[in-house]
Amino acid sequence: MTIYKKKLFKEPLTYIYGVMPLIFDISILTYSYVLNFTNLTVTIICILTLNLPLLLTFFQFNYVIIQKNELVVGNGVYTFLKRRYCSDQIVKILIGQGKRYYAPYIQIFTQQKKSRKFMLILVLKPDLEKIVSHLEKLNISVEFDLNK
Repeated sequence: MTIYKKKLFKEPLTYIYGVMPLIFDISILTYSYVLNFTNLTVTIICILTLNLPLLLTFFQFNYVIIQKNELVVGNGVYTFLKRRYCSDQIVKILIGQGKRYYAPYIQIFTQQKKSRKFMLILVLKPDLEKIVSHLEKLNISVEFDLNK
């Protein structure tokens, strides 16, 4: 079993999407307390509304685990989100990075359907070539182009 994952707090986006909103939330709560704002539900709704897009961006913090008969794409923030693919069901894998993406992505084509694009924010760029060579050893067709 090989895990291709970097630590969550080594990624700069973790601080942008995690720590900065926390500071913002504390400042909103402090400001509402100083003003003696009695309607706490409005403050909580305001905080949840502002943080919802940030919570959705954490779905992009994915990493890859390659086992001898299985490929797992897991999420580094929401650890209960894992997608498993048997290596005999995989037809083709596309690893790329388009102009509009911040990080590389992986897309897995199985016999039934293709998967969505999983952003690999928690995978180091040098590890992408290791992933490709590891998958080719398992006789899985891989297209690797960081300009796609």
